[in-house]
Amino acid sequence: MRSEEEIRLLFLNFRDGRYNLSQFCKRNNISQSAFRSKCKNIFGSDWDKCISEKKPKQTQYQLGRSFEYRTRDLLKESGYYVVRSAQSKGLIDLVAMKMGRVLIVQCKRGGLLDKGEWDALFSLGSEIGATPIFTERADGLNTNFWEIIAKKPPRKAQLALRNFIL
Repeated sequence: MRSEEEIRLLFLNFRDGRYNLSQFCKRNNISQSAFRSKCKNIFGSDWDKCISEKKPKQTQYQLGRSFEYRTRDLLKESGYYVVRSAQSKGLIDLVAMKMGRVLIVQCKRGGLLDKGEWDALFSLGSEIGATPIFTERADGLNTNFWEIIAKKPPRKAQLALRNFIL
């Protein structure tokens, strides 16, 4: 068991160093859970601040890109060939194809697709014979796939959606 003074020195080295918690504990041959617990008890909010500053910050673009990758991977696992539109500022994030089926996909992590995007995606799908799909991660965990089956109504958007099963 390390003394409070040893923990204090380790905490200062951790706080001022470049390593995350896992790397730091590995390099110093200490138990991550014990170090975390002792530091939280001794340093309280200073520990919380230190940990939050060590976490990598992701931009909205990076978060959106990660969601697009997750959606792409789910489509690939279901047998689709998928093309991603990098840094898409346009209507379609992904195009997914497999025998006899083409999906045009708009990924929205937060689940909000405005009327203009919705209607444009629906119209494009109708024009080119593709299935317009809207994906969301509304609960922060699961990816939901929705087929857009009509233009967006003023209320009750769910009436213009159908759950899409991969």
